[in-house]
Amino acid sequence: MKINYLVSVLLIVLVMACEEDKKSTPAYVGTWVSYETDTLSVVPLVLLENKMQMKLQTSTWEMLSQIRMTGYFPDWEDWMGMRGTHTVDGEDVVLIFTDIGVREMNMQTMTFLDDEIVWYNAVTDPEEFEDYFDEYGPDDTTQEGKLIVSGNTLTIKTDDNGNGEYDEDEIMTFTRE
Repeated sequence: MKINYLVSVLLIVLVMACEEDKKSTPAYVGTWVSYETDTLSVVPLVLLENKMQMKLQTSTWEMLSQIRMTGYFPDWEDWMGMRGTHTVDGEDVVLIFTDIGVREMNMQTMTFLDDEIVWYNAVTDPEEFEDYFDEYGPDDTTQEGKLIVSGNTLTIKTDDNGNGEYDEDEIMTFTRE
């Protein structure tokens, strides 16, 4: 009798544990960052730092580029961003771009013309979205690739040029924030 009761309890616990695993958050969900540093060719000796912040949810994403520049922007300033939806199957990911946001900058004075990013949606602002997407986005609003999480590192690979390989500039690596 006690063994039957114990087996029944263990089966219930096992089923509940399996249900919990189904509801667990995917490893890619969270906020990820990447940093780049470069000097400006238009203004020598000015250090430009770029912080890419990728926020991934189970079906949506947002990537925000923030910059700071010696002598001009001492703190991180939002500069541009993209957002959309995605589907993930194992390491395969399909990214769909739905919004693009920019902040206009006067390159002569190195000052922003807007107080914050202005967002444009592919459906509600198609002309503006297309203009900015042509300038700053990839070739297509739907992009297939690989999304790989290893510990606190996220790697996103996209074959932007369609050569069947992931070239160095088609691989982005982020660290969990």
